[in-house]
Amino acid sequence: MFYTVNCRVQRFLQEGATVVIFARNKDELEIAVNQLGDRCFAFQGSVTSQEDLTKLYRYVHKEFGKLDIIFANAGQGEFTQLDVVTEDHFDRMFNVNTKGVFFTVQQALPYLSSGASIVINASISGIKGFQQLEAYSASKVAARSLARTLSADLACKGIRINAISPGLIDTPIHTKMGVDGENVREGARQAIPLGRIGKPEDVANAVAFLASDEAAYIVGIDLIVDGGLTQV
Repeated sequence: MFYTVNCRVQRFLQEGATVVIFARNKDELEIAVNQLGDRCFAFQGSVTSQEDLTKLYRYVHKEFGKLDIIFANAGQGEFTQLDVVTEDHFDRMFNVNTKGVFFTVQQALPYLSSGASIVINASISGIKGFQQLEAYSASKVAARSLARTLSADLACKGIRINAISPGLIDTPIHTKMGVDGENVREGARQAIPLGRIGKPEDVANAVAFLASDEAAYIVGIDLIVDGGLTQV
């Protein structure tokens, strides 16, 4: 997971940002901070915990002042046969992918600078139907919707919210979801117009663009980063 996170953090560090990573795994947070240098900081917690989010934003405000950019990147996915999906599985998908995104934004409101930019990580699973991903896909549709509805509330305050929808990206999540990486790559070569699976850097560049002043007139969109899979 943190190779992917590192790519995105590195992109912001290259632009001169100070970055705080928020995640559950303390050991992986420490590894990431050690790799990324002295402008990268870590705070342990979960987007599913209101208390953790409150502590996060108080810490960020105390140490660094106002927030300019939030990348709501926390997500959880799991392939499950439809006839055996449990309520627990459904709740886990929505608690992280939708509820977590909503309260990540809501709790940040007192700490956002004028002109702040928020990018929500959605998925092409919210655009195209994939087998055994019903709850995950529905949660990502909701996450994409939040980019629109939150924008309707916050654009008048100069706060821009957009979403990105990555396609198949070469990250360890495929292994965690029980996917054969080589089969994924072969499927990508056949199905994706660009003929390859995406790289974490492809997503990092898209996020950096939406967060930047170069996207100052872009609000509420879903930037699809999938090599053309859902578009061509």
